[in-house]
Amino acid sequence: MSLANLQASMEAHFLAAADKTALAMEVEAVKLAPDGASSPGLKSQIHGQGIQEGMVFHARLTCTSPHGPYIENGTGPEVGHAQYMPPPGALRQYLQRKLGLSGEALDKAEAAVRWKIYMKGTRPQPFMKPAYDLIAPKWRDTLKAAARAAIKEAIRG
Repeated sequence: MSLANLQASMEAHFLAAADKTALAMEVEAVKLAPDGASSPGLKSQIHGQGIQEGMVFHARLTCTSPHGPYIENGTGPEVGHAQYMPPPGALRQYLQRKLGLSGEALDKAEAAVRWKIYMKGTRPQPFMKPAYDLIAPKWRDTLKAAARAAIKEAIRG
């Protein structure tokens, strides 16, 4: 057993453990993410990936949807934050799908919804943090198993 073999084996097993953990968080976040017209495509924009930075390994969970943080944390007075006005056009596709409107009626509906969000805010619908909270406690055990497997592999040679 050489030290180089042990290090290579540890790195490979730790990266696999980080991937396993990140994918488990992804599965949970996708389960918890809200469905429906208010969050189109949200679930397909949640990704888990194991990352190696030098000898540090991370299980990274990301959501690439521009609406993800607003859905996760809520907005405005509903959650104790400053008022937030969605940008013009941000709700058009949602309102078209949900209400079947177009033209001036769609413009008026969007203005009304934007104003309501500005005045009242939106409630949080957490999906990322609960996924992390559920899976993160298992990270240490996953790393221990990876270390055992790497040592066995390095000994066998």
